[in-house]
Amino acid sequence: MPDQKIENRDEARKKKEIPFIFICKKRHLDASTIDYSSNGLSIKIYKKVSLPVGDIVSLHTNDSVVKAKVMWVKKEIDPHATIAGLKIVEGKLNLKGTRKNMSLTMISPPLLLRGEK
Repeated sequence: MPDQKIENRDEARKKKEIPFIFICKKRHLDASTIDYSSNGLSIKIYKKVSLPVGDIVSLHTNDSVVKAKVMWVKKEIDPHATIAGLKIVEGKLNLKGTRKNMSLTMISPPLLLRGEK
């Protein structure tokens, strides 16, 4: 039997494509969500970018800011895009009613979150 990677998630992901702007090193790139839950989301950035696993990103929506950790990155699925999985580490993700007023920003260097040393 081939090896299979099984992700442990507390809840099912909702598939929903929400376009947004990914801001990385002062570049504004088109991106969209693939799926999401209250604990994390998968995103597609329509450009090849360096997105190190373990880095922290800041997700700005209409009414909140959420910090998320890059858990995995796949560049081989689409030759012109970067796909990544993010885990929410601070804040609460609320994408209801969100469309164009959302952006995702790389925090560089990664900031310490509350409780980290």
